[in-house]
Amino acid sequence: ASAAREIKGLIEASVSCVEAGNEQVASAGRAMAEIVESVQSITDSIARIHAAADEQAIGIEQVNGSVSQIEGMTQQNAALVEQSAKVAQSLNQQTHNLIGAIRYFTLAEGAPTS
Repeated sequence: ASAAREIKGLIEASVSCVEAGNEQVASAGRAMAEIVESVQSITDSIARIHAAADEQAIGIEQVNGSVSQIEGMTQQNAALVEQSAKVAQSLNQQTHNLIGAIRYFTLAEGAPTS
């Protein structure tokens, strides 16, 4: 009878240990599920960040293209300004030459001008 009581006590202790182990396994399962959910959330966030970075890279490429076009137009404008300055200088010189040539001609008083 004493041995039976000891066996019963051991069985009850074993059952208690098994129940505690089951609770720990269930708790670990819930923790793992939360970890998996968190990892999935982080993965989704990283995917969104990656997509946003790709969009920004495309935008930067477009801005670079626009800046290059503006630079080309600025260079063309600078060349046109330089040409205009040369033409203005030439016209100024021609004007001085014409003024000098006109000084040689005089009209008699009372002579018709047309």
